[in-house]
Amino acid sequence: MRYGSIPVRSGRTDRHRLSRGGDRQANAALHHIVKNRMSNDPSTRAYRDSHLAKGWTNKAVYRALKRAVAREVYRALSGHCAVPDYTDLRPARRAKNITLTTVAEHLHGGPHASASSSSAATINSPTATANGSRPLDNA
Repeated sequence: MRYGSIPVRSGRTDRHRLSRGGDRQANAALHHIVKNRMSNDPSTRAYRDSHLAKGWTNKAVYRALKRAVAREVYRALSGHCAVPDYTDLRPARRAKNITLTTVAEHLHGGPHASASSSSAATINSPTATANGSRPLDNA
């Protein structure tokens, strides 16, 4: 028997479930993660559909997915998973066609919101052009 699991027997059903006496906020967070994955991740929906076809209940599928997410989160928090090296974000931004101008517009609410605060930095930049603007591909 696993740590924190409780035997659940009813009729012909014999399984274990995690104790509900734990952190309710963590359980709610896991539920929200699974709900979000269910609506946005095709592999999660495929997992649900295949297990429903095997006779699992929707509740059992959610339970299994929450356990999988809990293991994934634990590995990420304990440092046992590979994290992409983003020491230089420039290639990642270019791959997604995101410029610093786009990021500034998103953070400050519009295309002209950050113009006054960044004008001095833009003019003094070594990559500034004659009119004081920076080329987008160097962002």
